Amino acid sequence: MNSLAARIFGGCIWLCCTFIVVNATQAQIQGLGELQFSIAALNQEAVIQEQEVVTATKIAQTLKEAPATITVITAEEIKQRGYSSLSDVLQGVAGIYQLTDHTNVNLGVRGVNGGLRANSRIIKLMINGQQVAFRPYNANFLTESLIPIQMIKRVEVLRGASSALFGANAYLGVINVITHQPRDYREAQTGEVRLGGNKLGDNYGEEYSLYLTRQLTTKTAVSVAFNNTVQRFDGLEVQNLPDRITPLYSGKTKDAYRLGRSFYTEVNHRFDNNALFSFDASVQHHEGNAGFKDWGVLEEGNYLNYAHFYARGRYERNFGKNTVWKSSVTWAAGSPADAERLTLNQRDFGDWVERKVNFNALDFSTYLNTDFKAGNLTAGVDYTTDKQQLLVFERYFQDGENIGMAAYDPLGAKRFNNIGVYLQGIYYPFHDTLDNRRLYMMTGIRYDHHNIYGDVLNYRLAAVYRLYRQLYVKAIYGTSFMAPAPTQLYRVSLPADVIGNEELKPERARTMELALNGEISQGITLSANIYYTRVDDKVELVRQDAASLNVIPVNKATIHSKGIELGGRYSYKSFWTYGNMSYQHSTYDKYMHFVGNYKEHTRLYPGWMTKAGVGYALSQYKVAATLEGQWIGERLSSEQNIVLNDAVNENPYALGAYTLMNLYLSTHNLKFIHGKELRIGFKVNNLLNTSYAFPGFKGYDIPGFGRNYQLTIAHAI
Repeated sequence: MNSLAARIFGGCIWLCCTFIVVNATQAQIQGLGELQFSIAALNQEAVIQEQEVVTATKIAQTLKEAPATITVITAEEIKQRGYSSLSDVLQGVAGIYQLTDHTNVNLGVRGVNGGLRANSRIIKLMINGQQVAFRPYNANFLTESLIPIQMIKRVEVLRGASSALFGANAYLGVINVITHQPRDYREAQTGEVRLGGNKLGDNYGEEYSLYLTRQLTTKTAVSVAFNNTVQRFDGLEVQNLPDRITPLYSGKTKDAYRLGRSFYTEVNHRFDNNALFSFDASVQHHEGNAGFKDWGVLEEGNYLNYAHFYARGRYERNFGKNTVWKSSVTWAAGSPADAERLTLNQRDFGDWVERKVNFNALDFSTYLNTDFKAGNLTAGVDYTTDKQQLLVFERYFQDGENIGMAAYDPLGAKRFNNIGVYLQGIYYPFHDTLDNRRLYMMTGIRYDHHNIYGDVLNYRLAAVYRLYRQLYVKAIYGTSFMAPAPTQLYRVSLPADVIGNEELKPERARTMELALNGEISQGITLSANIYYTRVDDKVELVRQDAASLNVIPVNKATIHSKGIELGGRYSYKSFWTYGNMSYQHSTYDKYMHFVGNYKEHTRLYPGWMTKAGVGYALSQYKVAATLEGQWIGERLSSEQNIVLNDAVNENPYALGAYTLMNLYLSTHNLKFIHGKELRIGFKVNNLLNTSYAFPGFKGYDIPGFGRNYQLTIAHAI
């Protein structure tokens, strides 16, 4: 299998190189006059600063004026840099660090990580404003299973507390994936088919995707996209703890893979009264070998398998020039798929288990926005009712060919209902002057009532001042909360596992920021911000009692995080570059008998990060090159590994700093079948073949991928 894949992979590379050389030769003969490079690439910085964003206030504003710290990554940049998933897109964003167990990504923001089994739940992940978490765990999937990459128009990454607008789980940030709207295209039909492969050591994976938009009538348009990506990683060796004489685990991954499969469709219809109806649906299928999870470590036949979806109808109506009303109804559901099988390192409990958990939810949202001379007012209501089948495990035993199932007591179903009401106002103090937008102030407040964890009130204040021409200074304060996941509240536990705690409260956060950003010269933009975040009632896992191996989530920790983020971008014609630096200092408030109160550094997150990229298009040869890199500082290990590494002294240890570089070579404006564009990309990830590891939780740390390769061929249709 791998031998055949290797030949196909090598053959594709040879064909692509031949095609590039032939076209480059033809381009030289034809001359430079016929060669064009994308306008978006040539004027990238101007486009970015004038880019409209909606995540800061739910109304369209330019990036430089938005009252929030936001990074935008556009579809053009995704193409230039060869990204294939949202996780790739986030690699270059300041203040964000991603851990991975090669099944899913666990996102950290500004010094705070959710910890064991968090699955990036410290941020709110949305597609066009619709939350897409797997709700029993509040888990977000940032890999290829989220959405076909061709559907993304831009990604808006907001760092900071945002529950005053978005409610629960807009905790330390919001990531809003904005898709291409079918109505935006003028052509009767446009699309792309994409094929690819990847190679890591002797492992070969594959990718195929399809994207199509069609104008059905003058008022109706539809888009549809599908993606299937497989990454295999046999042969990764577990990294043992540095001070432990006898390793807890040894060996390498076998039959290890991650599969991401996603489907997205959207229909737009414009009515005669200028109202707009949209229907969109998303299906996510996330599957993989769970060899580096905190159960069944390196066990073969250990598979996670999630499937969930949403279908939404949206209605938008303008009343005059200044008022718009938007409403939506969403049905969302999901569960582990039938093929899931969790093999444990506990043979007395069962050869494997299967999770029995699912959700079926209905979301309703409506808000009204109106402009007036002195500002803007937004008022809205959100309502969610979510029926959760609470988590239990079916246990299976195998004796030869006979398979038996142990009886279990179901916890049954439970309703999770929430209603949120919010109000947001923007005021321009100098609205009667010629320079009426030089200063504006924003305030927002939101009240949420939940039938399980009660009432939560959040608010947000911001002021934005144009300091000089296109340079803006922003002062921001906001609060937020993260709701307990249903599986944190209610679950039947496995031995030496996490048990539910019905007394959990929401985690709370508040953030203060001072930011400066804008264009200081043609093609040059700079950004700088300093922040302070306080987290209260942070959930930690503690031993249930002295005699138990089970752990229980409790509201225990307070975190103080302060830091600085600096960034800059520059572009000139076919050349572009970006860079950013993040520094954070985060501490827990701790208490110990005979010691009293003291502070301890947070874990799993680096103190320093530097990220940069540079790209250049050789227009006459119809090729472009992009080089991106990141330097990640030391990270303290997890609390669980500190105990397993040195149970007597419990001295923390750090995982070393590392540097990663990725090289992407691609073609531009090649014409092939019926004169349509052919785009070929070849990417080398971890160009320097750096050896590094991510913090683990069960007596080992997780090795990162060595040098690996990706090849993609995309043709417009």
